Amino acid sequence: MSFRVGSTNCEKGGQLFTADKVLVKRELQWQFFLGLRHRSRQAQQAHQIQQKCQAIKLGTTSLKPTTKVVIAGWGPESQSEDKSMTLRTAKVTVYDWKKCEATYSSKLTQRLMCTYDTNVGPCASDFGDPLVYKNAVYGLFAGGYKCLTDPVLHVNVPVLVDWVKNAIKE
Repeated sequence: MSFRVGSTNCEKGGQLFTADKVLVKRELQWQFFLGLRHRSRQAQQAHQIQQKCQAIKLGTTSLKPTTKVVIAGWGPESQSEDKSMTLRTAKVTVYDWKKCEATYSSKLTQRLMCTYDTNVGPCASDFGDPLVYKNAVYGLFAGGYKCLTDPVLHVNVPVLVDWVKNAIKE
C-alpha cells in the first residue's frame, strides 16, 4: 500500500511512499475496513523535511448533531463524473442519530455516524476519506444509499480510538 505526502493531486507532486505494515479492523455492518498504516522511515524523514505535512490528531469524543465539519476527498462533483484529480473539500453537517437510524434502521451501529446536506457530500471515490473537526479526524467516509439524497455514513473514529492506540503500540 502506498500513500502520497505533500500534494493535493492524487497522481503527482509531493512524495510517494510505501507503508511498512498495514493493520486492519474489519466490521460486518456496512463492510467497512479501518486500516492503520505504519509510516516507513522514509516517510518519517519526508515528514521532517516537509513542514507543511503534519500528523493529524484523532477525535476522542463523538460529535453532536448540527456540528459543522469539513470533508476532503477525490470524489466527483456529480454522480455522472469520474473522480477528481485534485483534492476537494466541503463543509457538511453532523446529522441526528435518530433521523439517520430511520434511513438505515438495523444497519446503523455506534461505530458509524451520519452527515447530511442536500447540496454537498461525499460520494463515489471518497471511501475512507476524512471528516475533520477542529484539526482532528472524527470520521472516515463509509458509504450511503444515494449521494446528496440520503444521509451518508462515516466510521465514528472516537468510538474506535482505543483500537487505533493499541494497534500503534503493537
